[in-house]
Amino acid sequence: MPRPEMGTGMINQCAIIRSKRLFLIRRSEKNSQGVGKWELAGGKIDDEFNIKEEAIREVFEETGFTVKLVKHFGWRFSKDIWGKRFKATPNMALYWLARIIKGSMKLSEEHDKADWFTYKQALALGDNLSDRTRDFLVKYKSALKEFGLQMD
Repeated sequence: MPRPEMGTGMINQCAIIRSKRLFLIRRSEKNSQGVGKWELAGGKIDDEFNIKEEAIREVFEETGFTVKLVKHFGWRFSKDIWGKRFKATPNMALYWLARIIKGSMKLSEEHDKADWFTYKQALALGDNLSDRTRDFLVKYKSALKEFGLQMD
Protein backbone atom coordinates (compact mmCIF):
# COMPACT_ATOMS: atom_id res chain seq x y z
CA MET A 1 0.00 0.00 0.00
CA PRO A 2 1.59 3.33 -1.01
CA ARG A 3 2.14 5.83 1.76
CA PRO A 4 0.50 9.26 1.61
CA GLU A 5 2.58 12.40 1.11
CA MET A 6 4.87 13.68 3.87
CA GLY A 7 3.07 15.57 6.60
CA THR A 8 0.20 13.09 6.56
CA GLY A 9 0.02 10.88 9.62
CA MET A 10 -1.17 7.31 9.35
CA ILE A 11 -2.83 5.28 12.06
CA ASN A 12 -4.20 1.76 12.33
CA GLN A 13 -7.54 1.05 13.98
CA CYS A 14 -8.48 -2.57 14.72
CA ALA A 15 -12.03 -3.82 15.18
CA ILE A 16 -11.70 -6.83 17.49
CA ILE A 17 -14.87 -8.91 17.57
CA ARG A 18 -15.39 -11.82 19.97
CA SER A 19 -18.61 -13.48 21.13
CA LYS A 20 -20.59 -11.07 18.91
CA ARG A 21 -19.14 -8.02 20.73
CA LEU A 22 -16.77 -5.24 19.67
CA PHE A 23 -13.80 -4.41 21.90
CA LEU A 24 -13.38 -0.70 22.68
CA ILE A 25 -10.94 1.11 24.95
CA ARG A 26 -11.36 4.47 26.68
CA ARG A 27 -8.65 7.14 26.50
CA SER A 28 -7.20 8.06 29.89
CA GLU A 29 -6.08 11.42 31.28
CA LYS A 30 -2.54 10.55 30.15
CA ASN A 31 -3.57 11.59 26.62
CA SER A 32 -3.29 15.11 25.27
CA GLN A 33 -6.64 14.80 23.49
CA GLY A 34 -9.75 12.67 23.45
CA VAL A 35 -9.78 12.00 27.20
CA GLY A 36 -12.79 9.84 28.08
CA LYS A 37 -13.46 8.89 24.44
CA TRP A 38 -14.02 5.23 23.53
CA GLU A 39 -12.15 4.00 20.47
CA LEU A 40 -10.85 1.01 18.57
CA ALA A 41 -7.42 -0.28 19.56
CA GLY A 42 -4.59 0.91 17.34
CA GLY A 43 -2.22 3.77 16.89
CA LYS A 44 0.25 5.77 14.85
CA ILE A 45 2.24 4.04 12.14
CA ASP A 46 5.95 4.77 12.34
CA ASP A 47 7.63 5.22 8.96
CA GLU A 48 10.20 2.48 9.46
CA PHE A 49 7.65 -0.27 10.14
CA ASN A 50 5.37 -2.46 8.07
CA ILE A 51 1.74 -1.28 8.28
CA LYS A 52 0.36 -4.69 9.32
CA GLU A 53 3.13 -5.27 11.86
CA GLU A 54 2.41 -1.84 13.31
CA ALA A 55 -1.30 -2.66 13.74
CA ILE A 56 -0.46 -5.86 15.61
CA ARG A 57 2.20 -4.12 17.74
CA GLU A 58 -0.08 -1.21 18.67
CA VAL A 59 -2.94 -3.50 19.71
CA PHE A 60 -0.53 -5.50 21.89
CA GLU A 61 0.92 -2.34 23.49
CA GLU A 62 -2.52 -0.90 24.23
CA THR A 63 -4.35 -4.07 25.28
CA GLY A 64 -1.99 -7.01 25.95
CA PHE A 65 -3.68 -9.01 23.18
CA THR A 66 -1.83 -10.56 20.26
CA VAL A 67 -4.11 -10.35 17.24
CA LYS A 68 -4.29 -11.70 13.73
CA LEU A 69 -5.43 -9.23 11.07
CA VAL A 70 -8.31 -10.88 9.20
CA LYS A 71 -9.47 -8.19 6.78
CA HIS A 72 -8.63 -4.65 5.72
CA PHE A 73 -11.92 -2.71 5.71
CA GLY A 74 -10.78 0.57 4.23
CA TRP A 75 -9.66 3.97 5.40
CA ARG A 76 -10.76 7.42 6.59
CA PHE A 77 -8.96 10.66 5.76
CA SER A 78 -9.43 13.61 8.10
CA LYS A 79 -7.80 16.67 9.57
CA ASP A 80 -7.70 15.97 13.30
CA ILE A 81 -5.72 17.59 16.08
CA TRP A 82 -2.98 15.22 17.24
CA GLY A 83 -1.96 16.31 20.70
CA LYS A 84 -1.17 19.68 22.21
CA ARG A 85 2.11 20.07 20.35
CA PHE A 86 0.59 19.60 16.88
CA LYS A 87 -1.72 21.77 14.84
CA ALA A 88 -4.41 20.27 12.64
CA THR A 89 -2.60 17.54 10.69
CA PRO A 90 -4.05 15.54 7.83
CA ASN A 91 -4.18 11.89 8.79
CA MET A 92 -5.38 8.62 7.39
CA ALA A 93 -6.86 5.87 9.55
CA LEU A 94 -6.61 2.34 8.18
CA TYR A 95 -9.32 0.01 9.49
CA TRP A 96 -8.79 -3.70 10.13
CA LEU A 97 -10.83 -6.62 11.43
CA ALA A 98 -8.70 -8.48 13.98
CA ARG A 99 -9.09 -11.66 16.03
CA ILE A 100 -7.39 -12.30 19.37
CA ILE A 101 -5.03 -15.26 19.13
CA LYS A 102 -3.48 -15.04 22.60
CA GLY A 103 -2.86 -12.86 25.61
CA SER A 104 -4.82 -11.38 28.45
CA MET A 105 -6.01 -7.81 28.75
CA LYS A 106 -3.50 -5.37 30.18
CA LEU A 107 -4.22 -1.74 29.28
CA SER A 108 -1.45 0.75 28.63
CA GLU A 109 -1.35 4.13 30.40
CA GLU A 110 -3.07 5.62 27.36
CA HIS A 111 -6.34 3.91 28.30
CA ASP A 112 -8.13 3.48 31.61
CA LYS A 113 -11.03 1.19 30.74
CA ALA A 114 -12.03 -1.48 28.22
CA ASP A 115 -15.28 -3.27 27.46
CA TRP A 116 -17.13 -5.34 24.87
CA PHE A 117 -20.11 -3.73 23.09
CA THR A 118 -22.86 -4.66 20.68
CA TYR A 119 -23.18 -2.33 17.68
CA LYS A 120 -26.13 -0.52 19.28
CA GLN A 121 -24.36 -0.17 22.64
CA ALA A 122 -21.26 1.28 20.95
CA LEU A 123 -23.26 3.91 19.07
CA ALA A 124 -25.20 4.71 22.26
CA LEU A 125 -21.94 6.01 23.76
CA GLY A 126 -22.78 9.18 21.79
CA ASP A 127 -20.31 11.99 22.36
CA ASN A 128 -18.13 9.62 24.40
CA LEU A 129 -17.33 7.68 21.22
CA SER A 130 -14.43 9.02 19.13
CA ASP A 131 -15.43 10.51 15.77
CA ARG A 132 -13.08 8.11 13.99
CA THR A 133 -14.69 5.07 15.63
CA ARG A 134 -18.24 6.34 15.06
CA ASP A 135 -17.49 6.93 11.38
CA PHE A 136 -16.07 3.42 11.12
CA LEU A 137 -19.15 1.83 12.72
CA VAL A 138 -21.53 3.67 10.41
CA LYS A 139 -19.53 3.16 7.21
CA TYR A 140 -18.85 -0.57 7.76
CA LYS A 141 -22.09 -1.61 9.50
CA SER A 142 -22.91 -4.35 6.96
CA ALA A 143 -19.42 -5.82 7.06
CA LEU A 144 -19.38 -5.82 10.87
CA LYS A 145 -22.70 -7.67 10.89
CA GLU A 146 -21.30 -10.18 8.38
CA PHE A 147 -18.33 -10.79 10.70
CA GLY A 148 -20.66 -11.58 13.60
CA LEU A 149 -21.11 -8.35 15.53
CA GLN A 150 -24.43 -8.31 17.35
CA MET A 151 -26.45 -5.36 16.08
CA ASP A 152 -28.98 -4.87 18.91
